Amino acid sequence: TEALLAAARFLLDTLPTRQTQILHFAGGGTPVSRYEYAREIIKLGKLKCSIQPISSQQFAAPAPRPANAVLDSAAFHAMLGTRPKDWRDGLVQVIGDLKDE
Repeated sequence: TEALLAAARFLLDTLPTRQTQILHFAGGGTPVSRYEYAREIIKLGKLKCSIQPISSQQFAAPAPRPANAVLDSAAFHAMLGTRPKDWRDGLVQVIGDLKDE
C-alpha cells in the first residue's frame, strides 16, 4: 500500500513532464506460479481444502494465457528508488489483516 501511494504521489508531482508508460508492481522474491501462490494462501490461512496444478491449456480462460505471467517491477522501483518487499511478507500481512476482521 505504501509503495503504491508513494508512486501515485510521485506520478502526480511529475505528471506535466512525464511521458505515458506502463509500470508493473508485484512483490519481490522468488517468482511463483499461480498454483504455488494459492498453496501458500491455503497454508497461511490454515484453510481446509486442496488444489491441483493444471496447465494454462486446461484452464478454460476466455483469452489466451501467457506461458510465463511473472511481472517485472524493476522500472517501478527504479523510478521511486525503492526495493520490492518479498511477496510472502505481503501475503502474511494481508492474511493477518483478513483474520483480524
